[in-house]
Amino acid sequence: MKFYEINLHSVPELIFAYSVSSDRYKNRFPSYENLLEVSVIESGTIYYEHDDGSRSETPPGTVAPILKDARCRTHAEPGVLQKHITVGAIAEYTLIPRDTETVLSIEALRERVFRNGTILIPYQWDLGRRYGEIADLLREIIYAYSAMHPMHLLDALSKWFRLMSVLTEIVLSAVEGRASDVQSPATEYVKKAELYIAQHYAEHITVSVLAEHLGLSAGYLHGIFKQYTGMRIVEYINRYRIRTVKEYLKSHPLSLKEAAYRVGIDDPAYMSRLFKKVEGMSFRAYTEKQL
Repeated sequence: MKFYEINLHSVPELIFAYSVSSDRYKNRFPSYENLLEVSVIESGTIYYEHDDGSRSETPPGTVAPILKDARCRTHAEPGVLQKHITVGAIAEYTLIPRDTETVLSIEALRERVFRNGTILIPYQWDLGRRYGEIADLLREIIYAYSAMHPMHLLDALSKWFRLMSVLTEIVLSAVEGRASDVQSPATEYVKKAELYIAQHYAEHITVSVLAEHLGLSAGYLHGIFKQYTGMRIVEYINRYRIRTVKEYLKSHPLSLKEAAYRVGIDDPAYMSRLFKKVEGMSFRAYTEKQL
């Protein structure tokens, strides 16, 4: 998973903090040379078209930073309500793109954080169980910033640093968790659960069935799965099914009923609701976009 290592060279200045709600969302970045923006997607997927030709997307529940290396256009599907909370600052800083899979020394990374004040920001990560915490911090910054009183602005900046601290903690936990994969039995069980889901997603999978297959209690499996993935098992299965449907649609036009059947969902109406919840747009709108 991609993240950024950021070193500040000046005190950040908050320049905006607000909530966005639009069914015609689109934007172009960068707007500021030294922008450091952090957003959380509440509903409606945001699509990114990068100047290098690559594409990405941030579904609901995702943290979406825009930093000074951003060269992209963003948009949501017309007619789909897109909501996100966003806070932006400008500061002089350097940044280095990193990946949790390729960090050579966790100790060195931790040392830079604790001794140098290095900030780590996850790039387009699903926040899982930390979503509410980050969203609440952003709302607190918005509330303090909107007062436009010197003391409130200082409070807003203080909360901004708290936000950076929590995001840094999230990245460190992810890096350390991956480094301990080999020695962690819990992680091995989670990997086996993910493999079973990948092989049996079109069947009726329950937490009990999965736990029995792994020889664990349902409660223990649920706990370690959420700890390591940030998602409940049912949520993970549903997201896996929707992702699989999207892969099918790249090469095979499917009706809603056919798509539901392929991933083990008996009720097309439930499939429709699930697709819109995960993707922020209807199944029909998504298939029409693929044409």
